[in-house]
Amino acid sequence: MFGYLKVHKPELKFKEFETYKAVYCTLCKNLKKNYGLFSTFALNYECTFLALFELAIDSGCPGFEKCRCTVNPLKKCNRCIGKDNKFDFAAAVTIILTYYKFVDAIDDNGFFKGLVFRFVKLFFNRKFKKACKKYPEVKRVAEIYIEEQRIVEKESSVSIDMAANPTAKMLESLFTGLDNDNVDELSRLGYCLGRWIYLIDAFDDIDKDAKKGNFNVFLKNANSKNISELKEYAFGVLNFTLGEIIGAFEKIKIYHFNSILLNIIRDGMSNAQESAKVEEGNKNEKSV
Repeated sequence: MFGYLKVHKPELKFKEFETYKAVYCTLCKNLKKNYGLFSTFALNYECTFLALFELAIDSGCPGFEKCRCTVNPLKKCNRCIGKDNKFDFAAAVTIILTYYKFVDAIDDNGFFKGLVFRFVKLFFNRKFKKACKKYPEVKRVAEIYIEEQRIVEKESSVSIDMAANPTAKMLESLFTGLDNDNVDELSRLGYCLGRWIYLIDAFDDIDKDAKKGNFNVFLKNANSKNISELKEYAFGVLNFTLGEIIGAFEKIKIYHFNSILLNIIRDGMSNAQESAKVEEGNKNEKSV
């Protein structure tokens, strides 16, 4: 679920990339401040996008200042100032969703394979409770839709829309609460983003899931398609969803960072789709 909403660096100006890194680093610092150093390992691109987007729809522009890197104190980086509350929400979402990711991994693996996830989950228990106490609505939303996801994936017959709906509804709920003035537009953007994230994750795992016999919504709806035909079909579904995301984004009033957000949505997400399309055995070769 994590790692797909990246900037596409070749298409970004240097100043824009430095701004993006400042948001990334500020979220990292917020995680350390509120949940401890270990929590910074949960930092991901999706929650960075959430923080960046929340800043972008706020008319007040954050300032920036030089600081020391949280992970490497010998290195200097930029951080945002004056908008800590925006990062508090994204940090709590990071902790809560990461915790449930560990829970899901424990359920999906046997006892011995799940031991590592059980051990790591122990370190997140207190952080998880703290984040839930601060943002109980995020916990409520995550619990509802993660449980729905489990139920849907156990169905003998499940469509692509049905399988993607819980994650889509979860992101819809998170984005809708960001601003009272763009509720309908944010609702649509969040829903389509959640749908895309679920489907790109499934798309990326087609080869692995086919070999291991794991649940994958595209394999579940393969009919007579071979893997190559299935990937072309899945790629089309993703492209359609990406088009809906772009359409929803263009209806929202953006005060700052428009070019960075567009880079993530148009270039970064398209690049993620192309990377996922590559055969599993060739992915490492392609990324070098």
